[in-house]
Amino acid sequence: MVDSFTLELLFAGVILLIMCVLVGAWGCSLGWLYQDARERGQSGWFMLFLVGFVTWPFGLLFWLIFRPARKKGLRFRHHWDGSLSCAQCGARLVEENDYCANCQRAPETAGPSLS
Repeated sequence: MVDSFTLELLFAGVILLIMCVLVGAWGCSLGWLYQDARERGQSGWFMLFLVGFVTWPFGLLFWLIFRPARKKGLRFRHHWDGSLSCAQCGARLVEENDYCANCQRAPETAGPSLS
């Protein structure tokens, strides 16, 4: 027969495993949310605070359903440090250049002009 101490240890292990899975899911969803918001022209930090820290997981579901469309013509990738990389070849872009030094293509940063 199993004593109560063994059952308590088993229960604690299961609870710890569930908490680790939830924290991992939370962290992964925050990283994806930040990147997705930036690609859609929203403030990544604001959405991270609002959805990730205040209303998670319900805010994440709301974001998935009602998020804005991706910006047309967005041809670069954002990084956590604020730098950009070319969507064609993946090389980091230098701010002084208006083209990718690696593949010589100009990144399209906006859609058609409104003027």
